[in-house]
Amino acid sequence: MRPATPTAAKPPTNAQGAMTTNEELAANVSRFEKLVAEHSDYLRRIELLLDEIEEHSRLAQ
Repeated sequence: MRPATPTAAKPPTNAQGAMTTNEELAANVSRFEKLVAEHSDYLRRIELLLDEIEEHSRLAQ
């Protein structure tokens, strides 16, 4: 038998079933943090490339 889904895993809702603005913001922040953690290596590589481009631009002037 499959265990019940924990209620803590579900986003809280108001009486009508829709998330409030603060709850929606918290859910979006959590999603953003998860995406950053999953893609931090790509972000680090992009940052290094941007630094390299900036350095080449300075040297070309």
